[in-house]
Parts: sequence; structure tokens; C-alpha cells
Amino acid sequence: MNAWGVSAQSDELATISTQPGQAAFRVLSDACSRAALEVCLRSEPHLPGLTAAFRKRVVVVLGGQALGAFGSYQPEKWQLEATALDEIHINVGMFMFAHMDATARAEEILDTICHELAHLYARVVGLKDTSGRGNRYHNRTFARLATLLGLRVAKNDRSYIGHVTVGLSEVGRDRFGDLVAELESAIRLLPASGATGRAVALPSVSVTPLGLGEGEAGNASKYVSAQCKCRDQRGRPRTIRMARGWWLEDSVGCALCQHVFAESPPMWRTPTSTHPKRAR
Repeated sequence: MNAWGVSAQSDELATISTQPGQAAFRVLSDACSRAALEVCLRSEPHLPGLTAAFRKRVVVVLGGQALGAFGSYQPEKWQLEATALDEIHINVGMFMFAHMDATARAEEILDTICHELAHLYARVVGLKDTSGRGNRYHNRTFARLATLLGLRVAKNDRSYIGHVTVGLSEVGRDRFGDLVAELESAIRLLPASGATGRAVALPSVSVTPLGLGEGEAGNASKYVSAQCKCRDQRGRPRTIRMARGWWLEDSVGCALCQHVFAESPPMWRTPTSTHPKRAR
């Protein structure tokens, strides 16, 4: 065995495992996985079969995108030998986390876990939990499952259709309070405040689904035309027009398609979720 053999690789792996950032990420990742399993176990009387489904087919993945959804559930995202595995994604990089206190961050993560477990259960038992073109909103079935998982559910006041989860219910806090505390103690790695996730006021935005008119071409230098990935029935992009002084790249997101608006010609970002974004 030469100097680049197994022992050298083991030493390198040991060094990586002791790096502060990597260690903090691993601690939080393990805490999220344990919390998800415990939510399943405690919800089993209300949602029989959820624990077995989670153990058999789910991978909990932590991500670090500054914008997008707080989380997502994506069926058959992974493959382990001959077994297809679903992904529950928790976006711990959301810039909003940097401005929350420790308890609020932990509750938001547990809320996300419960939210995505509702999608998992609906798929396992064959229930349709999203409706509308492109499954863009959560329906009454989802609302019922989310409530059973200890979440508060409200009507979506942004689109006036569908439902959103808005945190743990009183029942959820009683059932999962210790899990929130465990997550809170595990959160040491946080998104940097300020950088790419800055929110921008939008007083000068006007939505123009059909694109800009020909008469506005001469004012191109004053305005930014940006597109998300939405398309109407004729394939035309959803476009916004913003004064260039207000425009900040990667700062305006679409709640329907989960992409940020990109200045035309668009260069698409990787989608954050296959499900509608949870409004806050």
C-alpha cells in the first residue's frame, strides 16, 4: 500500500469530518432527519402508515438557496440500487432565517418538515392534495392532512384560492415542543444576512403577461424586462417590467413556478420545488 492508499484516504476523511462548518451541517442534518421520524411516530395514530413510508422511501436533504420555497417534496428524486427514494428538501439557506430568532427558525424548520410529510402521506395513500393548472395550490385534502400533522392552515389570501400552512397549531406545539427545542440547539449554521437574499420594495412593478408593447422599445434603458418560467396557453412568458433603479438580480421570485425573475433574455435557475410555495 503506497502513500495514497486507504490509510491516507481515511486520514483525509477524518480531517473533513472535523471541519467546523461541515460538522455543524451534519449535526443540523441529523437533527432534521430525527425530527422528521419522530413527527411520523407521533402522528401514526392519525395517519397510519406514515412512519413506514418515511423509513422506506424518504431522504431528508438540506439546501442553502437564499430565495425560493422553504421546502419541497419530490417523489422518486433519488435511486438507491433498485429502490427509488423520495426527497424532503429543507431550505435552511433562506435569507429570512438570518433575521429570525432561534426559536422561530426551529419552528419554521419543523413546520416545513410537517408540511412536506403531508405531501408524502397523500402520495402514499393515493390522495390528490394539490389542484389547479400545474397543481399550483393546496386543496382541502392537503389542509386536512396538514392539520392532522399539527399545523395551522389558513386560506391563501394572496391568490384567494387554496390553503397555506402558517406555523404549528396549539396541538402541534404540545405534540412537538421538545422537537423544536432539539432543532433550536442544533442550529449553528445560518445564512449570511444581507447578501443575495435582500428583499426589494416593488412599487414600480407592473405585470404584463403578454410582454412589452412595441411602443416601449425606446425606453429599454430605463426599464428592465424580466421573465419567470410561467407560460400561458399560447406559450407566452409571464413578464414583469421594473424601473432599472429598483432592479436587483435574483431578488424577485414567482410564487407559481418557484423561479426567480431573470432579465430578458432569461437564463433559467434550477427549480426549488415541485410544489407550490408556502406563503408567509
